[in-house]
Amino acid sequence: MNKVVFAEGGLNVLFVNCDSRRARIHRYLIADTPHPPVDDVLVPRETTIPGVHLVTGIGEGSAETNPIEVVALQQQIIDAYRGSYHVILLDTAPFLATNDASELLSRTDLVTVVVRSGRTTAESAHRVAEVLERFAAPV
Repeated sequence: MNKVVFAEGGLNVLFVNCDSRRARIHRYLIADTPHPPVDDVLVPRETTIPGVHLVTGIGEGSAETNPIEVVALQQQIIDAYRGSYHVILLDTAPFLATNDASELLSRTDLVTVVVRSGRTTAESAHRVAEVLERFAAPV
C-alpha cells in the first residue's frame, strides 16, 4: 500500500476519508474500529501504521448530511494540513458515482485511479479517463 511505503520512507502521511457514503478506510488503519470514529473530525487520528494519520467521520453516519457542506469541510481539512504533512491521500467515492471527487480536484497534485479487476468495466475506465482529461487533472 502506498501509504505504508511513504511512511516507511520517512514521510508524514495524512489519509483523508472523502467517501462519506461508504466509509471503509478506517477499517484498515485503526484497529478494532467497525464504524468510523466521529469524535472531532478536524483532528487527525493515530493509526496502526507509524507516520500515518487519518481524518474520518466527515459527514458519515447521518442521512441529513449536506454533500456540499461535506466537500467544503474536506477542502478545509486539506488546506489546513497541507503544510503539516509530506503526503495527503484522499480516498474518494468512485469518480462516476458522485461529483464529490471532482470537487476536490483543484486541491490535488496528482490523481491515481484505482480499478477493480473483474468489476470495473473498460467502458467505465475510459469514461473516467475522459472526464479527468476534461478537468485537466494531473493523472
